[in-house]
Amino acid sequence: MTETTTPDVGRGASITVDRLVKSFGDQRAVNEVSMDLPAGALLVLLGPSGCGKTTTLRMIAGLEDPSGGRIRFGDKTMADGDSGAAVPAEKRGIGMVFQSYALWPHMTVRANVEWPLKVAGWGTAERRRRSAEVLGMLGIDHLAERYPGQLSGGQQQRVAIARTVAPRPQVLLFDEPLSNLDARLRVDTRAELVEVHRRSGATSVYVTHDQIEALAMATHIAVLKEGRLEQFGTPDELLENPQTAFVAEFLGSPAAVLIEGTVASGELMHEGIALAAAVPLPDGETLSAMYRPEAISLAEQDGTGVDITVLESTPSAGRFVVTVRRGAKRIAVVSETRYPVGARLRLVLPEEPAALFDAEGRRWDHLA
Repeated sequence: MTETTTPDVGRGASITVDRLVKSFGDQRAVNEVSMDLPAGALLVLLGPSGCGKTTTLRMIAGLEDPSGGRIRFGDKTMADGDSGAAVPAEKRGIGMVFQSYALWPHMTVRANVEWPLKVAGWGTAERRRRSAEVLGMLGIDHLAERYPGQLSGGQQQRVAIARTVAPRPQVLLFDEPLSNLDARLRVDTRAELVEVHRRSGATSVYVTHDQIEALAMATHIAVLKEGRLEQFGTPDELLENPQTAFVAEFLGSPAAVLIEGTVASGELMHEGIALAAAVPLPDGETLSAMYRPEAISLAEQDGTGVDITVLESTPSAGRFVVTVRRGAKRIAVVSETRYPVGARLRLVLPEEPAALFDAEGRRWDHLA
């Protein structure tokens, strides 16, 4: 793609989601979700299947009406679930890329990109100039006269993105757009999407279940679970200061390690090992201690620590991500050594955990 230092257009809108609710019958797919996204940001809605991320995206797009709460672009209300008022999708100034490319098979690449401009009333010369600009930005200007059936999947995805960006929308929405691409092409294309976002000047919202993709792309991440917002913030904020056990274990490569302990005489204990001291809770209360995967050591079984069994060792940046089993739980730690599958070792924990979470999975910061 052609390098540039200035955005294509600088009119992205801030997005405010205020206590957003979406119900399907008795089930709440989205439950009281609130967040403020600054103009020009790239938000990733992240979470497992069924967490409400695509439903949230569709409400922002205007493809679903909220059951409660509000959505605003800047100071303009796009939807009010309490009153039922909503701005139609086509009047929200958005562009949306779906999992399926949805290209017109009988139109050339250039014609596919120019079509939304024609519908919007752009003149012929303007359409031609703009289509050439976005095709060049995505490195597919040499494909302008080909038809979708003559393109690879990755090329078709680029055409779909070019068509979406061409009308200069204030808000760009992406519904798992890379899910149909192979692993290498996903890596290449996500970098191009970040560049498209930067150059467009639009505010972008991107749905994925892939936390590595989220960390690579996002300026902000909203982690969802069962329709509720677990945490919203920058990637660094979520990694360094997770507010729930779910976020701690879901985000990161590898994710944080949580080990449950029970309070006894002011200490948090796990099988005779003190995880934390000076815990002002009654005996029998449970907390989970969080450890950074790079702060944990692996040792032979004749030492102290928590018994584990090695499942795999994966090379990573000159070290190894060693995945181990602790009972029914899988844990990944960073090690200088590759260990054979099936090796019986011990996890050697730091003296103090990085954080504690209560039995409901909420951050617990009340150490004496």
